Amino acid sequence: MKINSITKRPRAVMFDLDDTIISYDGASEKAWKVICARFTEENKTAFSPEEMLEALDNVKHSYWSDPARHKWGREHLTEARREVLLLAMERLGFSDREKIIEAADSYTSLQKEMICLFDGAYDAVKRLKNVGIKTALITNGSSQGQREKIERFGLAPLFDEILIDTEVGFSKPDERIFCLALDRLNVSPEEAVMVGDNPVWDTEVPQKMGIFAVLNNFRCSDIPADIHADMVVENIAELTDFLLSI
Repeated sequence: MKINSITKRPRAVMFDLDDTIISYDGASEKAWKVICARFTEENKTAFSPEEMLEALDNVKHSYWSDPARHKWGREHLTEARREVLLLAMERLGFSDREKIIEAADSYTSLQKEMICLFDGAYDAVKRLKNVGIKTALITNGSSQGQREKIERFGLAPLFDEILIDTEVGFSKPDERIFCLALDRLNVSPEEAVMVGDNPVWDTEVPQKMGIFAVLNNFRCSDIPADIHADMVVENIAELTDFLLSI
């Protein structure tokens, strides 16, 4: 755990959803491995599951790195996943569109099933709320998709405020969504903490606003030298333990 400085228990803690409270990318990786193995076996392809995964990873990187496409894609995940797999299969020389779309849709269903709460995440938020710290959820994505996850895991009672970008009109990393959360919680930036897995959207931007910014390094990976979060944790239970010790 790496910490810059915080000397007073915050009045509010704001949380990202995907890969902070729930394991989203982990479910994605597992689901794609299953789909690629199944696809190559059923279609007797000349390429291996590993080669299919590699093509997917290359396309996903370029596809999601475009900000405008990223925003559209996270609000239209089914269509975006079809596009990604079609592009990957084009690189591999596989052109049966119907089978590719069927595989992409199978991935969407399987990935949804595999999403789960991070161990200890629910209780970590609940402990903060139980001692009177205000809580908010700030997440990007389609209203339907994010609300389904919130309902599925019974998260709504944990939060005083829930801000989904497609509902409020501002998307992370736009400062306005953080300003709206602070306003609804009736706290100043200096009284708040923001925690999430994105080193820019969840840490760099709120940090510039004066919010104590925490990076959830759920992969337990090496932190690049240009990442300067106020605190780095491997799970939010670790953050809760620290905040309640102040």
